[in-house]
Amino acid sequence: MLTKKLIRAEIEKFVLDILAWDSVLPDAHFVNDLAFDALDELEFIMKIERLFDVAMPDDMLSVTSLIDPPLVTINGITEYIYTQLSKAGD
Repeated sequence: MLTKKLIRAEIEKFVLDILAWDSVLPDAHFVNDLAFDALDELEFIMKIERLFDVAMPDDMLSVTSLIDPPLVTINGITEYIYTQLSKAGD
């Protein structure tokens, strides 16, 4: 089972690759703080789904999404993936 720390590190790496930045805060909002556009979102979601073998909700980065935890930050997505992998391991 992957730890939250490893999951967060992989997600952060994807974000840094997409943005071509050196660092990012784990609570930065993908759209509001990091200026993810639709293409960035699609690329990011596809990488996440491939690496972790989980289905991500289509509206995960939407402002109106009701997903809990909110999937708009690295920390939020880390929690979601960790929960999904925990359920799959049961």
